[in-house]
Amino acid sequence: MFSVPFGRRRLLRRCGEVRPSADWADLPIDALLSVLHKLEPIELMVGSAGRVCRSWRRAVRDEPELWRRIDMRVRKGHRYRIDEGTAREAVRRGSGRCEAFWGEDATDHFLLFLAEHAPTLKSLRLISSNHISNEALMESINKFPMLEELELSLCKNVFGKVYEVIGIACPHLKSFRLSYPCFYSIDDAEYNKDEEATGIATMSALRSLQLFGSELTNKGLTAILDSCTDLEYLDIRHCLDIYFDTALRAKCARIKTMRLPHASTDDHEFQIGNPVRTRSRKTRRDYAFYGNSILRGFQRRQDVRTRHRVKERGREEVCRFRLEKGRYAAAMARTLFGFVAAAVLVFALAMPAVAAQAPAPAPATSDASSIDQVVAYLLMILALVLTYLIHPLDASSPYKLF
Repeated sequence: MFSVPFGRRRLLRRCGEVRPSADWADLPIDALLSVLHKLEPIELMVGSAGRVCRSWRRAVRDEPELWRRIDMRVRKGHRYRIDEGTAREAVRRGSGRCEAFWGEDATDHFLLFLAEHAPTLKSLRLISSNHISNEALMESINKFPMLEELELSLCKNVFGKVYEVIGIACPHLKSFRLSYPCFYSIDDAEYNKDEEATGIATMSALRSLQLFGSELTNKGLTAILDSCTDLEYLDIRHCLDIYFDTALRAKCARIKTMRLPHASTDDHEFQIGNPVRTRSRKTRRDYAFYGNSILRGFQRRQDVRTRHRVKERGREEVCRFRLEKGRYAAAMARTLFGFVAAAVLVFALAMPAVAAQAPAPAPATSDASSIDQVVAYLLMILALVLTYLIHPLDASSPYKLF
């Protein structure tokens, strides 16, 4: 139902045909929450829902039911800017009842804040959160005993023993997702490729597991399959160090849905880089990710291009400065030449009049004539010097100043 404009309503009142108008402020709280649940949390935070009326604004601000599931992931064509302050306010409005938080670019400070204000969290998805460290994750994960779903995708500073801590602190964990931007393997006998698999094996209640681009081997996968007996879904695409033999195939036979290492990646939500095999002792975490899935090589190329652009801009600035400096010097030279020429002209015009009004001079001596000749020579030299100062500047300059 739509409201009737005031003028039209007055006309209808005169005719006795007043139609009732919809008052959105009088909606029951259940109906209002049902409407607001259709909007995303970011739209509730900074959108226009809170500006409809006072009751809507009060519901958006004071109803924890709207903030039980918070999705702060960045989407294409998103109209709003999502920052840590917005995410903190959304968690704070949940009043401790937040059960799911999905976000990107999280930090240690926010993760500790989430652990304090969302003790009943059941689903946590952190994507491209390169500012989260092992220490902060291990400290906060112990405060999520009810966690059932966890994703740590493209988080380069999370590695090693942290997965074992997660398995011990979250006994009800049923879904775990770990994605890398590409497969990166170190061919070194002393390097342990199954360190993360050993920690994941402690998550014995898992039913869904995704390890995209992991470097685990048959040994690590076997340890996971032996420990996680309830596993129903297994995604090991781009885990190129796994080779299926008869024993491994027999262990995987009980899994309902399985994505093999060379399966299609068309439905993968992140961009995928080319596989890397190296003998270097640099681990995967030593390589910075650019955006969602670009390795250090691409970032280095981007840095080189940026430096080239900066150099080109510097050259342009130097050329522009030299051009302005040349123009200024030429203008000063022209001004000085104009003053000297004007002075000489005035002197040449004034001298005959002064000489006509003056009494007849005494016969010139040889000393006076010699002084006049010296003055004339000096003026001639000054004119020549000014001429050579101006014309060589015009000829030798690479810029057309005049």
